Amino acid sequence: MRWTTKTLLCLEVVVCFAPVVVLLLLGVLLVPMQFVAINHEPLMWRGSASLLASIACGGIGLVTLVFMLGSIFFRRKPLASPWLICTGVAIGALPIVPMAVYGDPWGWKLVGALPLLATAHILYLGRAMLFPSWRHALRSAATAIALVLLLRAVGTLDPFYVSDRALRVQLAQWEESAPERYEYTVRLSGWLRPEDLNPKHIVVENGEVVSAVYVQDGPGRKPGDPAPLDDLWTIERAFREFLAAKEAGGTVAARFDLRWGFAERAFVEIEGESAGWDIEVSEFNVLREAAD
Repeated sequence: MRWTTKTLLCLEVVVCFAPVVVLLLLGVLLVPMQFVAINHEPLMWRGSASLLASIACGGIGLVTLVFMLGSIFFRRKPLASPWLICTGVAIGALPIVPMAVYGDPWGWKLVGALPLLATAHILYLGRAMLFPSWRHALRSAATAIALVLLLRAVGTLDPFYVSDRALRVQLAQWEESAPERYEYTVRLSGWLRPEDLNPKHIVVENGEVVSAVYVQDGPGRKPGDPAPLDDLWTIERAFREFLAAKEAGGTVAARFDLRWGFAERAFVEIEGESAGWDIEVSEFNVLREAAD
């Protein structure tokens, strides 16, 4: 390859990859914050994990790109493991393809499309080293696609996702083991009534709420002031709301108390509707053990 061709190829790579490399570097700066966010709220791990995965994919794709350019410039022999190159390219393309397909406005589509086109050009230039025959090309492409699909499948797994059946199992555990008299603090946020968003400390006896007080300052009230006893978010109501959200096609991510079975923390999201909310039950304390 002539030096003029190499120069033009390097210029093509710089122009096509510069925007996504800048995004990658900005993402790297956010890595510590994402680990802090996951540690602070494990149930909301998906957003941070998605960013971390995109950064990792971008890094793998960038390393693969540099290796391919070096091979084209200085190597003439076939590569020993072309499937690794194909896999690296496919992994690097994972966070870029959605940008090229769904990017809005068109500028983002261009940012995603340019590196994909440049990558296709580089693979074409290195085809003799990568694919001695069309069978090798198909085998390498199939291996890369299979590995990437496996990674995508693993990425969809959510250890905190709760199915309808699992919710009913947890509800049954709570109904069976619930103490006769207990107290807890409930905090909610999201698309709920303003009154529901006021944290409350609730005391329950024999399945009935006997006391509810506010735990934070607010308009015309202070901590310890009594709260209305009607329409409170009891532990039982939380389960009913979880099941209703599942019936509406929503998702529930929750962490349950191992001893009693109630939801200590949960996030509910109904796709396409402004109906997401979350709940936290803390300071749960048994005031008197249930009778045998």
